[in-house]
Amino acid sequence: MIKTNYFQSKLILLFKGILFFVFFYLLIDRSENIDFDRVKVHNFSWLVLCFILTFLNWYFEWIKWQLILNQIDENENPNNLKAFASGIIASFLTPSLSGNFLGRMFYYDKSKRWKITVFSLMANLSQFLVAIIFGLLAIEFTSKVFSFTTNPFILYFVLFFGVIFFFYFEKIGKLVPINKVQLLSNQIENGPSRLKLILISTARYFIFVLQYMFALKAFGQVLSFDLIGLIGLIFLLITLTPSLFFGKILIRETIAVAVFSMAGFVSAPALFASFTTWFFNLFLTALIALFLVKKTRK
Repeated sequence: MIKTNYFQSKLILLFKGILFFVFFYLLIDRSENIDFDRVKVHNFSWLVLCFILTFLNWYFEWIKWQLILNQIDENENPNNLKAFASGIIASFLTPSLSGNFLGRMFYYDKSKRWKITVFSLMANLSQFLVAIIFGLLAIEFTSKVFSFTTNPFILYFVLFFGVIFFFYFEKIGKLVPINKVQLLSNQIENGPSRLKLILISTARYFIFVLQYMFALKAFGQVLSFDLIGLIGLIFLLITLTPSLFFGKILIRETIAVAVFSMAGFVSAPALFASFTTWFFNLFLTALIALFLVKKTRK
């Protein structure tokens, strides 16, 4: 068993290394035509707006966390903010950006950790489904922009079963004669409102889009309605792409440059907009969260 786990860990590390060099090569290849000497911030006001929206973004995530706390009767726990901050750090460090429950659950009694894990994963799934929904709309919207056609059947398939799982798992799970499945069904049935999770995730998604547009504008991109579709497509590809480390840094930039280049847009603003939104939403937020955790330990 130990040898198997060791082999699997090395295989995963090798896979990540290959992916890293692939995305690094693609980013360099796509960036050859970018004149970095001419890239500059044209208007700092748009960057300030992008930064301010970071707090609104995480405020909506905090509301999701409050919905979870309501279901486990922990609203008055003094560790709630620290647990939330630890979740931000954990999600930044874990491969899929969905490991926030790893940072949260250890601040609560063992009897409630399973619920926190299940409810946090449901909240993360709601954000994933929203990204798929608007990503599919983006594919339809941008079909005229690209010279090739796409048939996102697999995405519709994933979305269909994702929605079924998200909204009806407890009904299906109770029919399965396995104790753990039925236990999971009962937990989900008594969890936070899934409709509220979807609505909050949708609001958060729109904030992501606004942030990206503000960052594009800051780096000189002329805003147009077509950009909304391209941003939705970028978010979809980022969501579906496996993460290497630190919030999919490098992957985000590669995808953004590729999408803008293929759509006939200048790719430099997309490259810097992707890095800027990553820096504000993930890196800087993780640093602030680390400060909060360290401060509350004193």
